[in-house]
Amino acid sequence: MKLTNKPISADQYLKLGAVMAEKGDYIEAAANYTQALLLNPENAHIYANRGLARISLGDYRGAFEDYQMAAKLFLEQGNIVNHQVALGYIQKLQS
Repeated sequence: MKLTNKPISADQYLKLGAVMAEKGDYIEAAANYTQALLLNPENAHIYANRGLARISLGDYRGAFEDYQMAAKLFLEQGNIVNHQVALGYIQKLQS
């Protein structure tokens, strides 16, 4: 297989993160989501996905911060349903 220097996109990192999470490799999933956020910091779904990975890793503070950002971005983008979902995770993480 020939390797290229073509940069990977935020969507590709998001997909890699999902694959890793599906395999149960939450450390690698979170790392891929972090790379995706470096390329697209306004994507609320990436924050929410990383929040789930961080919950699985026991990083509740990091998950809380991710869900706060996801909720903020979802609200700004008019995505009320996912905003409410993110608020639900925030509430669970606070208790």
